[in-house]
Amino acid sequence: MSENSFIRKIPGGVCAAGGVRAAAVTAGIKASGRPDMMLLVFDPPAQAAGVFTQNLVVAAPVVLCRERVGKAPLRAVLVNSGNANACTGEQGMSNARHLCAALAERLGCSEAEVVMSSTGLIGAQLPVEIMEAALGPLVNGLGADQGAAAAKAIMTTDTRPKECAVEIDLPGGTVRLGGMSKGAGMIAPNLATMLAYLTTDAAVSSTTLQEMLREACEQTFNCITIDGDTSTNDTVLIAATGVSGAAIDSPGACERFAAALREVCLELALAIVRDGEGVTKVVRVKIGGAASVEDARLAARNATPPRLSVERADRVGEPSRQDGDSRRAPQLGAALRRRGPERGQNPAGEDGAPHRGCGRHVGGCPGRWLGGKAGRGDEAARVRDCPQSGGGLGRGRSLDD
Repeated sequence: MSENSFIRKIPGGVCAAGGVRAAAVTAGIKASGRPDMMLLVFDPPAQAAGVFTQNLVVAAPVVLCRERVGKAPLRAVLVNSGNANACTGEQGMSNARHLCAALAERLGCSEAEVVMSSTGLIGAQLPVEIMEAALGPLVNGLGADQGAAAAKAIMTTDTRPKECAVEIDLPGGTVRLGGMSKGAGMIAPNLATMLAYLTTDAAVSSTTLQEMLREACEQTFNCITIDGDTSTNDTVLIAATGVSGAAIDSPGACERFAAALREVCLELALAIVRDGEGVTKVVRVKIGGAASVEDARLAARNATPPRLSVERADRVGEPSRQDGDSRRAPQLGAALRRRGPERGQNPAGEDGAPHRGCGRHVGGCPGRWLGGKAGRGDEAARVRDCPQSGGGLGRGRSLDD
């Protein structure tokens, strides 16, 4: 139950909002034969916003999203799991653009209205032919009742899908907001190896969405870590169809909508922590009486167990389980995450590279953490919560827009 009485939990996940349809298929990207492609379509095209990884090594789909999200109405989001399309050069960008163009043609919209995300193995080109062949079944399978199937199709090492939806009453009517996320390993502040897709039927501008999403992520997704690793593909997108007719155009409406968005993000972030690779416990540490926000942040970090993820078999050339199936392949992610965020003043790590996740310090108190003790080593999965914020997670480090 939400701490805010005006927020009501409802079923439906990412499709709970009006004007949202989803579909999922098994294209054959994963050797396991599990669902590996998902499509979200917005009717009408939606206002949109996004936040993305601060890692220096950035996957092609993230580059594409940064180019398009918020610049034009968003008609569709295509997501594949099993292949990250990261470290794939110009061919990787060309593949992403090609798939978006092919989907746009099927939907009868502009290529600029379609974006995509990828998650999975790093360093391999997308199997474009089988993915393009799956676009027809995806479009034909679109439905407002396919949110749960879509949430399963974006999973990699996740053990279960992650969904949440709420509704709130505004002066202009009832608004719904839903979402789904994936992530179980390589999760650290600044959205590591994590994808999240949020939808709403509120009428709200992309500028307002961007501000609210950034704030919500600072207080939720940017405050979780499982094994200290960041990633190349981190993405959180939100799309607003406006079909409810309820506008987010007054202080009261903005306050309620922001609270609902924070609630959904928090639930999805906590679901990631609970499903962390090897995590067996989630604990909460409270920090009080700090002289400053930064002191509270440092105290919260120091109160958690030391990160020993370098002892895991996730370095280049060592085997690591991928995509939740029986295939095992070298894990490049741990090496690439050492490139760290694009911005940051953190001291050098043991290998001379910056620690992850300093980014832009926007402020806020990480005074309370939810932490998970992993079953292997002393990896931590933790989420901070500020005791001075009146509820909700304390602000963390922001992502790049």
